[in-house]
This record gives sequence, structure tokens and C-alpha cells, in this order.
Amino acid sequence: MNKIQEDIDLLEFLFLLWNHKWIVIFCTIISGLFFSINFFIKNNNIIDEGPIFKSTMYYKPNDLLPLHYNKFMVMSDFEELFFSKDLFDSWKSANNQYDITIDEIKKTLLNEDTIFSKDKDNQPVIFINSNNNENHHLRIIMNKISSFTELYEYSNFINDMLTTKLISYAKNEYKMIIKEYKEYNSNHPSHPTASYIYHLNEIDRYLNSVNNGEKALIIEPPSLPVNLNKPANFSLIKLCIFLFFGGAVGAFLSILKYAIYKRKNQF
Repeated sequence: MNKIQEDIDLLEFLFLLWNHKWIVIFCTIISGLFFSINFFIKNNNIIDEGPIFKSTMYYKPNDLLPLHYNKFMVMSDFEELFFSKDLFDSWKSANNQYDITIDEIKKTLLNEDTIFSKDKDNQPVIFINSNNNENHHLRIIMNKISSFTELYEYSNFINDMLTTKLISYAKNEYKMIIKEYKEYNSNHPSHPTASYIYHLNEIDRYLNSVNNGEKALIIEPPSLPVNLNKPANFSLIKLCIFLFFGGAVGAFLSILKYAIYKRKNQF
């Protein structure tokens, strides 16, 4: 008996939908049109804005550094030099064929991958520092692919400036150590010390590494740029989902209309 009742209810439901088919069809069409219009508007906006490329450039301090100069100091100096307008102008004057500007590499404060920026859109070059020495990188967002090569060249220029700074630091340390220990041995002739030789050897080791081509930082070329503003492909699956929900809304409205009609006729 229950089976027969269920069949009757199902047939009644199907007849109900058939009698109100135009409501279901209308809601389905409206849902499909909404999806299609929304899709084309978004894609047109993306095309109007143009491409926005994102890339990542990894870098890390060299293992061999001057005496009393740690990796944290190297990273801090690199970031400071990177945003120096005077250094940028000096580099740009020697490379006036490049289009990149100082405004495109404005500084954003970061701490362990957390961005503290009021306007990320206007600050496309972002330093991301890590507690370990392997994951330092620049997250770069530019409108032109050529800008990534230019930024890499500029980073290497800053690396050269930083290396020059460390060389000067190492040479000054060398002179200071010789002076200090010379004075000490002169004032304490009965207890001369030769421990300074170890420090001088460390400085010589660093300077020799620089002469062999080592830099303050090891900088990798930027990763292959990805277009963040790429127009999406039309999704038939998403359209079918929208059509399904549109039809479901139409079926619900049909049942609601029938329920209201039936309730009115009971009184």
C-alpha cells in the first residue's frame, strides 16, 4: 500500500512539474544567463586590466663571511641597499635601456611570511624572510615579463655593492686586529699572544674567496612568471551546476505555488 502511495505521490509531483514547466524553464534560463553574463564581465575586466605576472626569486647568504659578520647582518644590509634610491639611480644611469622604476620596488615590511602592507597593489616587490637561511625570497608582481630580468640584474648589482662593503669591512678588521695585537704584545712582552693569527687567517680566507668570485649572497634567477590575471576558460561543468540549481529553484517555486493554491481551496 505504501509502495502504491509513493508511486502516486511521485506521479503527482511529475505532473506538477509538467504543469509548471515554464517556471522551471524560466528559472533555469535565468540561472544560465546569470552565469554566462557574470563570466564574460569578469573576463572582459581581466582583459582590460592586462596581465599581472608573479614570480619568486630565492636568495641566501654565503656560508663564508667576514669575521664578526653574521648572516642576519648580511640580509639586513641587502634589504637596506636594495631600496636605496641613490644606488638605484646609479644602476639605472648605467642601464638606461631598462624600464623598471624605483616606484616598482617599494618596500613592504614582513615578518616570517606575514605581510604588513597598507596597499599591496602598489608594492610589488616583497621581502619574505625566514628563520632558516634557505627560504629567503622576493615575491615579485609585475605587469611586464621583462621587468623580472631587470629586477634580477638590479639584485645582482646590489649584491656586488654589498660584497664591496663586506670587503671593506674585512680589510678594516684586518688592520684593527694587527694594531690591537701589536700593541698588546708591545705592552706585555713577557706574555705575547699569537691567537690573532687565527683571526687574520679567517679574514684572508674570506678575501681569497671573494677574489675567486664569491659574493655576499647567492641569488637564483626568478621563477617562471605566472599570469595572475589570465582569462578563465568557459566551464561547461559550472554552467551545468548553475542550470541544475536554477531548475531546482524553479521546482521549489512550482511546489510552493501549488501548496498555496491547494491551501486556498481548502477554505
